[in-house]
Amino acid sequence: MAIAPLPLHQKLMLLMLRDDTGTMEPHTGSYPLALGGAILAELMLVDAVSIDEDKQRTVRRARPQPLKDPILDECLTLVTKAKKPRGAAHWVAAFGARPRLRHRIAEQLCREGILEDSEDKVLFFFTRAVYPTIKPEPERQLVRSMREAVMGSSDRLDADTVLLIALAHATGLLPIHFERRELKERKERLKQITTGDLVGGATADAVRAAQQAAQAAAMSAIITSTVITPTMHG
Repeated sequence: MAIAPLPLHQKLMLLMLRDDTGTMEPHTGSYPLALGGAILAELMLVDAVSIDEDKQRTVRRARPQPLKDPILDECLTLVTKAKKPRGAAHWVAAFGARPRLRHRIAEQLCREGILEDSEDKVLFFFTRAVYPTIKPEPERQLVRSMREAVMGSSDRLDADTVLLIALAHATGLLPIHFERRELKERKERLKQITTGDLVGGATADAVRAAQQAAQAAAMSAIITSTVITPTMHG
């Protein structure tokens, strides 16, 4: 049975949610950047945006007509309405910070019949939205494809699989579905996959751009959080 033709950001969300509880898996602290990178890659692959070869990898709108996904359209509108051109790392962070992004993507998967929109209690008083899996096969196939790519030796891989691995690698999400020992042993293979060497043309460009932008956005967030310290006055 083939995987449903889900967009990349929905596939990433499946990988980041626990099947039983519908809550986020451990190691998902950088999930907004992974989702932002997925959205940037998707916009590139449909020629909705282009990326300059300058220092900040400036993103420019290239396609006038709207897309069919409301989240992609919303993010494309941000690029269009920006007061000045911005780099890829800026847009990865901005896309990933859209209001309720995680919930909106999960709700899309609920409409596909893969997840269920539910609630659970926190500290007996508060409720939160959770999205347990009711149709596990799409995620299982994604994980199988990723494991076959990382643990295997094929020199031709599916484009979405490469993008999933590259984004998960850039944002520290691979330990959700791989043991750290496996990742260490397959370090060279991961490098081969995440540089886009096993896919060609526009997909390879999208792999490199999305991964580099996600890494740059993550580094920027780390620097910002460490250099901003309170000033004491005597």
